[in-house]
This record gives sequence, C-alpha cells and structure tokens, in this order.
Amino acid sequence: ISSRLIDYVVCWNSISDRVSFLDLEFPTKSGKLIKCRVVNVYGPHKKLAENDQQLLIDFYGQVRDALNVPANVETFVLGDFNSKLGKMTFSDKDFGFGRFMGKFGMGLRNEMGEHLLDFLSEF
Repeated sequence: ISSRLIDYVVCWNSISDRVSFLDLEFPTKSGKLIKCRVVNVYGPHKKLAENDQQLLIDFYGQVRDALNVPANVETFVLGDFNSKLGKMTFSDKDFGFGRFMGKFGMGLRNEMGEHLLDFLSEF
C-alpha cells in the first residue's frame, strides 16, 4: 500500500488466498469520515472450477462475506474474476444486467461469466 494511504488504514483481512479486503477512513474538510472498503478478488479459472464446483461456491461466498458492510461504506471490488461477460444481449437488457455491463463488451459469455452475472444479480 502506498505510504500516502497508510495513515487511513483501519484494518485489512485476508478471507482466503482468493479474497481479501482493506478498510480505510478518509477525513473530509468538514471533519466527517468517509468509510471505504476495497475488496480484492482472484477467481478460480474455468478448468479448476469445472473439476471442483465447491471451490466456486466457496469463492462467491467469500466475496459475499467481504461485501457485508453497512450501507454508509463506499465499496470497491477489483481484481480478476476469471470470467468473460461478452457482449450484452437484448435479453441481458431485459433482465437488468445493463447495471453491470457496458455497451462495449466483445465476444461471447463463458460459463464463468454466467456465474459472475448470477452473483451480481443478488445486489
């Protein structure tokens, strides 16, 4: 972590070798604190998940745990889900996936992308 941010770190936790988070609090000019959680993920790749479905279930459960914060906490998720969402389809728009997908996607969605969209639709 940058030395400029170290004073704002409240805590960090490694939930697993695939999911970790960092909690920060930044003071505003008015003295109010902005609370922030940065979640870092590294999803299992397709072959590994195909051979062990429990690994994928556990991974998304760990991400859920990391995202379990009060509504006043700004949350950022970054990393690599090892998923491909592909180009948004008309049915994606009908299902409301436009909240998670931009209009510049390319190619076709893979199975891991389906799992990611299922997860995102919970929020």
